[in-house]
Formats: sequence, structure tokens, C-alpha cells
Amino acid sequence: MTAELGRELRLHSPVGGEPLVFKWPLLETKKYSGSAEILGTIRMVMSQYQELKTVINNFIKLDEIDVRDYDSMKSLCEKFSKAAGTISGLWKGATRPGGENWSAERADQALLRRIITQSYNSAVTDVQLLNKHYEAFSSETYGETSFDRLQMIIDELKPKERDIFVDLGSGVGQLVVQMAGGSKVKKAVGIEIASVPSQFAETMEREFSRWMKWYGKKFRPFELHRDNFLDRKYRDLITKEATIVFINNYAFTSDLEAAIKRDLLSEMKDGTRIVSTKPYGNPSKPITDRQMNDISSIMDVSELKPCQEPCSWTNKYVPYYLHVINRAKLEKYFFDQRFPALRTESTSSRRSSSSSKNSSHRESSRESSVSNSREQSVAKNPAAAAIAHQSASRTNSQDDGDDVAFGPTTRRKWNDYLSQLERNKKQNQRTKEKPAPPDSSESPLDSDPDGTPARARKPGRPPKNGESGGKSPKPRGRPGRPRKSDAERARRKYIRI
Repeated sequence: MTAELGRELRLHSPVGGEPLVFKWPLLETKKYSGSAEILGTIRMVMSQYQELKTVINNFIKLDEIDVRDYDSMKSLCEKFSKAAGTISGLWKGATRPGGENWSAERADQALLRRIITQSYNSAVTDVQLLNKHYEAFSSETYGETSFDRLQMIIDELKPKERDIFVDLGSGVGQLVVQMAGGSKVKKAVGIEIASVPSQFAETMEREFSRWMKWYGKKFRPFELHRDNFLDRKYRDLITKEATIVFINNYAFTSDLEAAIKRDLLSEMKDGTRIVSTKPYGNPSKPITDRQMNDISSIMDVSELKPCQEPCSWTNKYVPYYLHVINRAKLEKYFFDQRFPALRTESTSSRRSSSSSKNSSHRESSRESSVSNSREQSVAKNPAAAAIAHQSASRTNSQDDGDDVAFGPTTRRKWNDYLSQLERNKKQNQRTKEKPAPPDSSESPLDSDPDGTPARARKPGRPPKNGESGGKSPKPRGRPGRPRKSDAERARRKYIRI
């Protein structure tokens, strides 16, 4: 038995990758078999390379191999490695042997599933230890999302080369490596606080890289960290860099959920997509006054397409939800509350044209969603043009926020904003209540010699007899007093006529 401990089996790659090394005796557990992994790998490669299949079938019968005998397994691995060396020589030249999936730089779904399964089986040597490590009904309760569920998420989100994926509570890290091997993300990062899955994750990271290189497949950069994702050193990564965030919050406590909302979700940039197993808002419920301080007021929430057996902790259906950070949703609510007439016209316009709109129009960006509603209202209401111009011309130096309906959308900043508005309103009210001083520069109204203002009498009509004795209308301002001699002469002249 002591002599067997130093033995090993090697499988060379048909594409020139690093050889696989298996320690003898092979690891055999309820969930993993080293001999089955070797035979399965050889059969998969044989299905892609006809030349290799012919060599193996001519000299070895795979069904007759004694997997418990070292010499038998060593002979199998040596013959396979010799034939694989010939195939790898063709890869170094212009000829690319094998099928399209082997010639491609990226692994297809079938090969990626196999690689992740092989890596997981090699990393997680004790499944019971992994499951028993967590305290029941705690935030650290372990649950795995299936390969098919994440693949459907990838197909729906279609990550691009500029996207950064972050898994908050990544466990062993299989979702992180799947995103790295099955998408075009710029980087994939996983953060796990529990010790046992973090130890398995270190082996998972090493095994996945080894198998991908052996198969000659490229993958995106990925990282697996053992730490608390609420730590401030990850704050910029999550709130400023990440564009796709995965949170398996099915068993998270209310305190942890509150911390995630307060410290992470509320500070994420617009357009960030969050996938979770429990929603952070009702998908169909509109914003109300009671929801303005809730995180759902800046999110568009929808349920992802269903998947059979999406997770490991239950056989029942578990929905997954997509959240998109969209602060224009809250800004539009304030705009509608400030100008209800525009909201009514915009609503009627949407109802009349709803039959001609498709789903792609509803998925427009936050900038266009607000500007479209304003343009429709301005086109139908001339008064809306002045309102739109007033809103567009606002500056940061304004101290009165009544002219606009926009402001900070986080709870702390929003409360400060409301307090400042209230102080500005009181200051403006006190300014308006002060009486205006009399204007000494105002010129007196013109009056006739008899003291009657000119606009109080029709032009061309002479004053009637005794009119000067009556009360003349009080002129505005401080009119000059008419001279008595002039008034007397005018009255006598009128009598003579």
C-alpha cells in the first residue's frame, strides 16, 4: 500500500494543454469516482476525433478495463496520451482536427457543463460537510443554483464584454466559473464569507482552470474571495463597477436584507441588473407616497422565465427576479405629481396608442423614458412648453425646488433635500410678507384744471356745471392739487358759452 501512494496516472491533451494528473489510488466517493472520470474523458475525446477512436479501439477494450488495477489503468492512459500527442501536433500547425466544438475557442454548453461538473466533483470531496456546515434558517444557509438556471439567465441578459458579474454569497463558486466560461463578461467575481465553501472554492478555481486549458478552451478572468461582501473594500466594486449582480437571498435574514438595500442597492449606478430569488419590490405595483423611501421606487422589477429544477434545496418551483436600477422612475413620479395635467394627457396618449407599441419601446433607456413623456405633453398642450422650458433651464444655483420635480433619490439625501426645500419656502414666505416701500419716482396722474382726472371723463366732453363741486375720483399716486384760479376761469368761460 505504501508503494502505491507515490503512483500517478497522466492524460495528455489532444490540443496541447497541460496534462491531467491523477493520484493513485483513485478517489472514490458516493458523488465522485476518479476511474469514471478518466474513462468518461477518454470516451468524450474519442467521440470528437475519429483517428484517436480507431487507435484506442484497436488496442484496448474500454468495457474490459479493470479500474482497480493500476497496470491496466496505466496502460490505457499511456496509449491514449501517445495518440493524443499526435493529434496535438496537428493543432500546432495549420490543420485543426476534430469537430467544430473542439476547433472553437469557447466551450459549448455540453462541454462547459462537463468541465464544471468535473471541477466541482474534484473540489467538493465531502458534500455532507458542506451541507452541515451552515446553521439552519440563517443567512449562511447553503443552496446551489443549477447550471440550466444560470444558463437561462445568461441567455436572457446577454452579457457583453463591458459587463462585470458579481455573485454576493458565491459558495463554492460554480456560478462564477460558469459565467467566466460561458459568457463574454469582462470579469466575474464571487465573494463568500463561510469558511468551508471558501476552501472548496479554492480547489474549484484551480480545477476549472486546469480542465479548460486541457480542453484548449478560453475563459474570461474570474476571482473567488473569502470575505464579507458588506465590507467597504468591496463597495466600489459592487456599486460602481458591477453591471450584473447575483444575490441568492432566499434564506437571508431581514437585518442582512436591510443592510444590502441601504449600503449596496441604493448606491448602485443606473442600468445595473440584479438577479435574486426574492424580489426587492412588487413587479406590478406602481409608486405611491408610502413607497418613496423604499428601494423599489428606483427599480424596474420583473420575473425571469421559469426553469425546471432551478436550485438544489427544493424540487418545487422557485422564481428568480430581475431588477434594473432606474431612477428615472422616481423622477417621473415627482414630475407627474407636480404637473398632474401633463400626467393625465400623457396617460390618455399612451392608452390611445398602446395597441401599436411593442415591448422593445418599453425597454428604452431612463433618459428617453422621461423625455418621451415630456415631448408628448408639450406637443398637445401649449402651456406645457413653458413648463418644459422651465424644467430644462434649471441650474444648481436655484434655492427654490418648487419649479422642478427632481431631487436626490436615496433616503438620506432625499430627507436632506426636503428639509432644505422647507427652509427655502419659509424664507421666501417671509420675504413676500414684507410691505413694499412707496415708489417716490412714480409720476402723478395727469388731471384737468378742475381736478378731474383725464381718463375719468370722455375725451372732448367739457365739464358739466357744478361738476367741480362734486367729489372727483382719487388719482393714483400723489397727484398735484389744481389751482383755483384756473378752475374758476374755466367754469366762467363755460357759463358764458
